[in-house]
Amino acid sequence: MARLLLCGLYAERFFSGVSAPVYEFREVCAGDYVKVSGKFLLRADGRLFFLGEAPPHAASFLVNDIGLPFYAQPQEVLPPSDGAVWTTTFEAEGNRFIAVDSFGRLWAMAESAFAITGGYSYSPTLVDDTKTWVACDTAQFAFFGVTSSGELWSGGANTHGQCGRAWNSGAPAPWGQVPGGGWTGVKIEGITTYATTSSGSLHTCGANGVGQCGRGSTQVRFLSFGAVTGLPAGDSPTVVAGNQSCLVVKNGNLYTTGSSTYLRPPVATTYEFQPVTTAPFGGGVAPYSMLGMAAPDANRVAVGASLFVIGWPPGALIGLPADSPLHEQWYEHVFDDAILSMEANYHETWLLVDGEGGPPPPPSGFWTSFNLTYEIP
Repeated sequence: MARLLLCGLYAERFFSGVSAPVYEFREVCAGDYVKVSGKFLLRADGRLFFLGEAPPHAASFLVNDIGLPFYAQPQEVLPPSDGAVWTTTFEAEGNRFIAVDSFGRLWAMAESAFAITGGYSYSPTLVDDTKTWVACDTAQFAFFGVTSSGELWSGGANTHGQCGRAWNSGAPAPWGQVPGGGWTGVKIEGITTYATTSSGSLHTCGANGVGQCGRGSTQVRFLSFGAVTGLPAGDSPTVVAGNQSCLVVKNGNLYTTGSSTYLRPPVATTYEFQPVTTAPFGGGVAPYSMLGMAAPDANRVAVGASLFVIGWPPGALIGLPADSPLHEQWYEHVFDDAILSMEANYHETWLLVDGEGGPPPPPSGFWTSFNLTYEIP
């Protein structure tokens, strides 16, 4: 059993249809869920639910679409008709969606389908069934997939070279293979892309105005993938990237680059990865999710049963009262059970928390209410 919790700048529309802030985490639903990404929620049996607004022409892939107001009713994304189900290898941003099914095939939906296949579709569209896909990601209309043989493919928005194919353009890039091989994973946030390799190295491309690529400069953009500087050799890194920052767990230690100055003491940066010295959760952990932005700057890191926050975010974005002070130091929210998954974006924070327990006693009045609004079938 897991509980889906939500707070945010406009999150009240989810509960009542009114666009207003929600200053405390509220329970949306509870069930056997394993992952939340974008506005998609995955159940352990492979059923996938879309929690956003259903467009009028979406009946081809949604069930339970009964014309209720915005955010009022979840809809199920129907799986392929040949017995496959959805897996935890999926990523979404809003209603954009890229996913791997249980047969290892790659699918896309909405703007992702248009960028990859050339046809806009609100039903899952098959991208490729000739390879076995093992990883994928999407952000800002760019889309990526990694195959079991170490190929990296990209398509969609490529204004800053974030597709990693040696050129950039205002027009979407067609779906194509990135040069090189041995790729094992990919993460894109904003218009900067981070990819890992079988040798344990991290490569980046795309926007780099504040050094978020970690390649030793603030060159405006990198059109091709290149290795970062400042990370030691060793284990393959776990990458958690924000819009203008990146946090990496490597060999049990934390490193960061880009605009997240709150993550370490103010120093003259070399625009390469540097150890994080101010994090209260130390090394040896892999954060589930984080987002770092210039405005609002809200770094959110989930570790175990705790949500750590640092930066200058609006209170509603992280579940704090409207009159909360701005944070230059880490603040911790403690839950009864472990955080399984987190979706942290510009307007909302979604948490999938394990167990059936309620909120802990509010240490400073920050936790005020949990409201069950509906059950997903």
